Amino acid sequence: PILVLQLDRFAILPDKTEKSSKYQAFSMNLDLSNIISGSAEGSLQQYKLHSVLVHEGDTCFGQYSVFISSNVNNNNGPWICYTENDVSLQSADVLLSLFGTNAGGAAGQESNQDRTAFMLVYIQVSEWDTIMQPVEFDQVPEDLRETFCKTPPRRPKKI
Repeated sequence: PILVLQLDRFAILPDKTEKSSKYQAFSMNLDLSNIISGSAEGSLQQYKLHSVLVHEGDTCFGQYSVFISSNVNNNNGPWICYTENDVSLQSADVLLSLFGTNAGGAAGQESNQDRTAFMLVYIQVSEWDTIMQPVEFDQVPEDLRETFCKTPPRRPKKI
C-alpha cells in the first residue's frame, strides 16, 4: 500500500557524476488504473502523496529536506517541511509550485534551480487511515525513544 518513486536525478558518466535538474511533474493524487490491470477493486489503484524528499545542491555538496503531509485524516492540511536547520509549515500550493505540477516547466525541460524533488512517497487511498494512525510512545522501539528523549522538541513555524 506504499509506493516509493525515485526520480532519476543523477547521471554517472565515465569521468564525473552530474545532477539533472530537469523538470519532472508530479501531482498530489496518482491514479494507476491505466497502468495496473487485473485488480478487483479500483480503489487499490488510487494513491495520495504523503511525502517529497528534496535535494538542494550539486553532486558534491548539498542539503536534504523532506515535505511530509500532515493530513492524518486524508483531508487537505499543511505540509511539514523538515530541513537540517528548520521545521516549517507549508501549503500544498507551495510544494507544487516548487516541484510539482504548478512549477511551470515542461517534462524534460531544464530547470534553473538546484533544489529538486528526487523521491516521492505515495500511500494507497484505501489504506491511508490505517497507515496514518497515531503512534503511541510505547509502540516506538526503545533505541528511538532514547534518541527522542535526548533531542529537544522543535515546533514548526509558519513562513
